[in-house]
Amino acid sequence: MGIYDRDYERQGQWRDSYGGGGGIQLRFPETSVNRIVLVTLLAYLVEVVFFSSPDGNLWVRWLSLWSNWFYFPWEAYQLLTYSLVHDPHSIWHVAGNMFGVWMFGRQLEQRFGSREFMLYYLGAVLAGGLAITLYNVVVPSAQPFPTLGASAGTVAVILLYALLYPHQTVLLFAVFPIPMWVLGAFIVGQDVMRALSTDADGVSFQGHLGGAAFAAAYHFQRWRLSNWVPQEFKLPSLKRRPKLRVHTAPDDEQNESQDKLRDEVDRILKKISDQGSDSLTSKEKRLMQRASREFKGRRQL
Repeated sequence: MGIYDRDYERQGQWRDSYGGGGGIQLRFPETSVNRIVLVTLLAYLVEVVFFSSPDGNLWVRWLSLWSNWFYFPWEAYQLLTYSLVHDPHSIWHVAGNMFGVWMFGRQLEQRFGSREFMLYYLGAVLAGGLAITLYNVVVPSAQPFPTLGASAGTVAVILLYALLYPHQTVLLFAVFPIPMWVLGAFIVGQDVMRALSTDADGVSFQGHLGGAAFAAAYHFQRWRLSNWVPQEFKLPSLKRRPKLRVHTAPDDEQNESQDKLRDEVDRILKKISDQGSDSLTSKEKRLMQRASREFKGRRQL
């Protein structure tokens, strides 16, 4: 089996949640974009089906980012969970956010790797939450109020895409073809106008601008969040490992050399999966080319 036949290269698949043979099996998406969309939509489903009540939605009250949360440090979890709750009275709030993540996030994930994209999205949500909190500290309100929605993460995804592919053409309002840099400027400009206005129409421009600032810092400072977060924080893989390894060469030293080569290939493929192909060094690229030739040669024997 060649190195490009291995599971690392199958980014579009969905993995089994349990082993077994035929029949219907529960599956969980492999890509971070699909995970974000699925978890957010499931959270919205729980919100509207199980937690609605005449006195208010308990799910929203628990997970939203409240303007006075910093008086209760144990509620710091809200800096992330507010992205999981959306307007329970309109599906377009969650649908618009998740469409933006899905539309522009797939190419970003392909470029940077699954783990890096997930860390980027969570970092953008956190940055948006901190921007909202800072505004509420500087401009306190008479009564505490909640902020909800994944817009900070979505704006960060769209803005990073615009910074990387400024001349890519998209359809504004599904009608007008414009380059991505214009869409990015339009989004940021809208939020700046809201910030200068006395009426923001209930839109959290602070969170949007926090996500936009995070995208700009990530791009221009060339951050790689995977280098900051230990590998131990990665969720365990559910992929099956091969139980048998077939050695075609009779010589023990050659077998040992092949084992070392396979181990190096596995390490590099894991790095590609986590951080994207741009993270490879020249030495690692040459090793992959060598491994590809060797595995291809043995397959033709």
